[in-house]
Amino acid sequence: MASSKQVFEDFATAVFERVLRRRKRRAPLFLAIYGGGGAAITPIALIEAMRRRLTRDDGRSLVPHVVVKPGASVAEKIQGGLKVPGGWGKLRFPQYQVFEAVGEKTDSGMEAEDRAFKGLHPSLYRFMLQPAGADAISVWFRRCLFVLVFACWLEQLRFGWSWRRRMRQGWFPEFAGGAGGDFFNRAATLMQGSDERRKEALLRALLCDMDAAFTRRLSPWRRRRRSGFMLFVENDDELADLIEKAAVDTEVRHITVVSARSGSAEHPLSLDRATLQLMRGEDTKFEVTTASISASITADELAANSKIKARPGNSAIAGLVAFLQVVLPCAGGLAAANEFGLLPWRRDVTCIGETTGHGSVTSAGVLSPEDATRLYNEDKKAIEAENNRVRDLARTNPEKKYTIKTVVYLGSGVTGVFDDGVAYNGVIPEMRGIRLAQRKMNELAERNPRTKDNLSGNVFVVVDIREAGKDYAQAPEIARQVVQQSTETVLGVIGLGESRQQTLDALKILGDGGLPMLGMGATSEDMQKHPLYRQISYDNPYQTSMFKAFVRQANIIRVGGSDDCAPAGNAVVIGDPTDNYSLRLAENIAAEFGIDRDRVIWYPRPGEVISAHPKGTLVSNDTELIEKTCGQLQRSPDDTVIFWPGRAERLRDFLDKAKDSGACPPWFTVVSGADLTTTAVLKERFPTSFDKVTLYYAAHALVSRPPNSAGIEYDRRYVDTYKTRNDAWYDHWRGPVAYDGLVTMATGINTVCRENGPAGCGRGSVASHLRYRIGGRSGLRGATGILRFVKDPWSTAGFTPIEKRFLMLRATPAGPSVVMECGHRDTDDRRTAWGPANKFECPDT
Repeated sequence: MASSKQVFEDFATAVFERVLRRRKRRAPLFLAIYGGGGAAITPIALIEAMRRRLTRDDGRSLVPHVVVKPGASVAEKIQGGLKVPGGWGKLRFPQYQVFEAVGEKTDSGMEAEDRAFKGLHPSLYRFMLQPAGADAISVWFRRCLFVLVFACWLEQLRFGWSWRRRMRQGWFPEFAGGAGGDFFNRAATLMQGSDERRKEALLRALLCDMDAAFTRRLSPWRRRRRSGFMLFVENDDELADLIEKAAVDTEVRHITVVSARSGSAEHPLSLDRATLQLMRGEDTKFEVTTASISASITADELAANSKIKARPGNSAIAGLVAFLQVVLPCAGGLAAANEFGLLPWRRDVTCIGETTGHGSVTSAGVLSPEDATRLYNEDKKAIEAENNRVRDLARTNPEKKYTIKTVVYLGSGVTGVFDDGVAYNGVIPEMRGIRLAQRKMNELAERNPRTKDNLSGNVFVVVDIREAGKDYAQAPEIARQVVQQSTETVLGVIGLGESRQQTLDALKILGDGGLPMLGMGATSEDMQKHPLYRQISYDNPYQTSMFKAFVRQANIIRVGGSDDCAPAGNAVVIGDPTDNYSLRLAENIAAEFGIDRDRVIWYPRPGEVISAHPKGTLVSNDTELIEKTCGQLQRSPDDTVIFWPGRAERLRDFLDKAKDSGACPPWFTVVSGADLTTTAVLKERFPTSFDKVTLYYAAHALVSRPPNSAGIEYDRRYVDTYKTRNDAWYDHWRGPVAYDGLVTMATGINTVCRENGPAGCGRGSVASHLRYRIGGRSGLRGATGILRFVKDPWSTAGFTPIEKRFLMLRATPAGPSVVMECGHRDTDDRRTAWGPANKFECPDT
């Protein structure tokens, strides 16, 4: 049974992980802590221990927090007592200032809008609204600054319009009893009414301002704000309920409220149970009891010297920011002059990626379904033969008691991938990667096997191939079957290569059954909802940040059909709302680029009927799709890129229609997350059939170039096994991803078995290793790059590898050309810049 200190340690860590989540995944959290009786520590002592972990030894705060005291003005106490970390800059509270200003009775003769303007912009107000002096200096000063006066007048007009528009939405209309009437007058009436309503309005306004500290405005501080706010309430149930209700009504996402409650809850959770639910689920409200921690332990002992894992900022940056306020406008002016050719030198207009391709060029034609099935079955039989060889080895040497463990590969299989002219999908290279990885790990076991006399050796790996069919339709049923197998034999699951609803259902079943899982190829963040899941591939938010850096900086758009190219200034997104992968990636791209709804087009698969769809335009057939897409392209053809966050075979159909349509420009550029040239081999090759379409796509690896140490070994094994580099699967990224998936899972099993010694290694031990220590601190060398999941010894392993290697490729007749590479390629080889002469920096992820 875990000690009281360990129980608190795990609980505090789980709470702090929610506070430190990435902004896009953050959600509010309400913790009500009740006493556990006389033998248990008090809720106030528990809160005190948590608070001490939020402050450095020198007194500086690591996370913005405040202890809220009861009183008439709760919002004023929160604002005044808030301890903000260094490097966060000065927090602005515009809503709070506006509501406080309209409620001022000393300026009752002024219009409510003027009072609000005065409260938010006091300097502008003094300059604009106070009467000028009669002396000559004052008159001369105002005449000389006429332009500034006019600008201030425009700002006053904009102020009233923007605040009326802003406050028609959100919490205020419902709180004020309706959306009618002038906002400033209604706010003034409300604020000059009862003290209780005034207190509630100010609290809601302040919470909204705190939540807005993370919005995407031009600020040098926003990126340094890496945590939410924490509010602590001690033994005041009414105050805690008031803050919680205000947070729920305003739908803020960056607020955590921890309250010490009196009395007892109806169904409180123990601290260790609450820890599990905090880690596993997305619940936002918890009632917990301190019964797990003895009253003999003080807050000092619980706090110890451990601190929240937040990176402290540096307030000295303020001087640099003030300097940049002068430098950046000058630099921006020079950049604009360079852009419009007003400087002696000229901007580079060379199209990126038009050099000779880096990848291999296959001479193989389109395979028939029979030939593709035959190749798939050859690899499948080879894996089964290796399974039998390992079992025979153990059977013929019973005295050695070799350790044999099973890893389940859950894939789609080759059935059903030949529809609509598609010759094959990624299952063939994926199966080849599994085959090569299994042979590698079993060779290691043969050289140093784990036996009864050598417990530090390597285990033999048996791969159980499970085929879920087209679109992973049978995945949930297969997952139930796998969960019921022996926990000592089946230690993990790899595969789950597509972000479909059936895959998500299977993932939950496998995880709830205690099976550790390694995904291969799926990038939707919805896959990351179970603590026993990790993936070899990067995820959609990571991919989106790379897309943004690429299209905003690289010369990818042909200007006027000439040989000159320029970066993209606009984008059209075409997504499938019925495909989880396409839906999430399209939403991420639209949000990251700030694309308006007219440029987001949703195109479900034929035959799919949907009653609702995300913001954007829904089309139901190819004709509508071409009309809407090409209409947007024609508006600004020289700076608009098409994002295709969907399956490659559907992109082929779109391009077939677009190239023959007079509605589309003759030249346009497409960027996709799929492997356009090998995910689906087409009847006509992409680069030659669509010669006026520029195609870029993301990939996890390109075996032929540039290789890393593990990639060189993968290449050697591939050539030794298949006797060629001139086929359609050699440079397909799914091969190395599958190879890395099985190697990573088997390496984890080896590590656990070696550490456990005579105790053996079961499913639970491997699951714990996957969750906390997968790959170790330095990571594993994979064919797709370095696979490092753990930032430090005190943190849980991330769902995706840290700074995972990312490639952007251009499809050319000479083969794929690498136009962008970022992330960890190999040990001590981290790519931080890309583009011609490495002039562009990789995004900070």
